[in-house]
Amino acid sequence: MVLFGRSVRDVAKLVVQRSHGREISPVSRCRKEVEPKNYRDLYDGYRSEQSGARPGDGQEQTAVLDSEDDISILMEFVLYELLQGGKTLVQKYHDEHGGTDEVERDLLDAMARAKTGLFKVERIWKQKRMLDLQELAGERRTVSLVDIGFSQSSVQDLILFFRPIRLAEFTMSSGIAFVFPQDMEQKLVRRWGKWSSAERYAGYFRMSKSNGIPMEYV
Repeated sequence: MVLFGRSVRDVAKLVVQRSHGREISPVSRCRKEVEPKNYRDLYDGYRSEQSGARPGDGQEQTAVLDSEDDISILMEFVLYELLQGGKTLVQKYHDEHGGTDEVERDLLDAMARAKTGLFKVERIWKQKRMLDLQELAGERRTVSLVDIGFSQSSVQDLILFFRPIRLAEFTMSSGIAFVFPQDMEQKLVRRWGKWSSAERYAGYFRMSKSNGIPMEYV
């Protein structure tokens, strides 16, 4: 079991609440102005009871989730991957509302730029609560991640799919990660090149359910 900190998920919830004036269900929110295919990609990763309805057609649906953590996973997908008018919900909030102070503005800037990546854990610094990561595909970024839970877990050489939030002084996560054993590296990298951003999130989520290492979000 790998522990993963919540990081900016509380801020993400704030984005949703301020954008719509109340706390909402991530499932119901993505009914308007979204790309239905991308929503189905993730939604099909759950055991669904659809009552004859299809995602995006305006009819009510029930997603039967495996755990409360799956709600956080679905919420991040809605915030960062689903497009509304060509922008994600985080990008729309950033452009239309912005932050209330410099710290929040800097964080929202980083969240609006953030992209997922497939990383290998190269080194763990337990006392610093940091991990050195090397990206395996795409931009090939080198990241030093600040995460209390992960830095105290046995994740050396494991593969992480997550969204780095890169600020001026440090990098943290969006709060969600899919963790895979080292022997899946080649398979994961091959899939990366075949998928769009939303398809990667949905595809690696499904792979994590069958072949990934269980996560516990704290």
